[in-house]
Amino acid sequence: MQLESMFDRRIVAHMSVLSAASSPCGRYFAFGTNFGFIYVFLLEVSDEGFPDFTVSTTSKLPYPGGVYSLITSSNRLYAASVGYVANISWENLLAGKSDFNVIHLPISRRALDLPEVNSLAILESTNMLYAACGDGSVASLSLNASGRSTGCFKAHDNSVYALSKAGEHELLSCSEDGRACFWDVRATHANSYPCQKFVPSEQNELIRKSVGNWLTVASIQEDDLDWFILGGGPKMSLWNRRASHYTAVFEPARDSEFWFPHVCKFIGNQTEPKIVAGGTSSCLFTWDHTGATLAETNLGADPATRLLHVLTVTEVFSSDDTVNGCLVAGGLGPALHLVSRLGYSLKQLRFLNAIS
Repeated sequence: MQLESMFDRRIVAHMSVLSAASSPCGRYFAFGTNFGFIYVFLLEVSDEGFPDFTVSTTSKLPYPGGVYSLITSSNRLYAASVGYVANISWENLLAGKSDFNVIHLPISRRALDLPEVNSLAILESTNMLYAACGDGSVASLSLNASGRSTGCFKAHDNSVYALSKAGEHELLSCSEDGRACFWDVRATHANSYPCQKFVPSEQNELIRKSVGNWLTVASIQEDDLDWFILGGGPKMSLWNRRASHYTAVFEPARDSEFWFPHVCKFIGNQTEPKIVAGGTSSCLFTWDHTGATLAETNLGADPATRLLHVLTVTEVFSSDDTVNGCLVAGGLGPALHLVSRLGYSLKQLRFLNAIS
């Protein structure tokens, strides 16, 4: 199918890749865009061990809105949009079907607009999917056959931008209101209180009054749940939950005064963890635990594949050796960038060429 039969080139020029998730087998990767399309790519590895992507199939969400978050649970892919979460089996998605099951979120009667769902997290212990919403609430959705919304709790005063799993029974959220909160889902209800709260803007070394107090990223180190990253208006920083204080600050070498992250995650193992982040520039940054810059990869050198902002980063593991894996970055631009763990640019994949 020719690209022009799906949408014209003007829309491609305004395309943004907002989210990504991998299939249970690790061979397929789904990328969600601001126009509601989900593109699925097959991961192939050359004889030399270098990863490459080829387009597999394309699907579109049943209602208007961007695909703000993607996550895989068991054999199903969950996609967050405006006021609802859609899900589909990977088998049907790879077959090119669009038979999405839609779960509409409970909306306050006072709400004039449907809130966007900015982030998704899964707790296997409760068999629940949690959705961070633009109205400050966190909704819980059942992962069983009923697939229905089971309620929500008011987590923040403003939009919740990120939600991370923090162990078997806890979540970490961050919001426009400048707070990062840990929640024990066993004790959450309509008027819940967090079990722990952090406000980076209260730290003189982190606050940037000219930027704001809001938070855009909150990421947990899966191998050691005491460590987490917060960032947004205040400088991006590494925090220790037991110490209740930050231990390192992450700043780009250039234009750090106004740069803030859109995405951040830990990569690597527990002994040598690294922090990867992208945000309001064309660069993908890698730091160590001390805040030292390990790599700065420019994803904006080629105008045809330039990312003005980096919005999503996905880790790709090789089948035999995780060191040979790579990162896939997407964002404000109609292209994906494959980057090595050492920060070298490997390949650029244009949606215009891949889909047409």
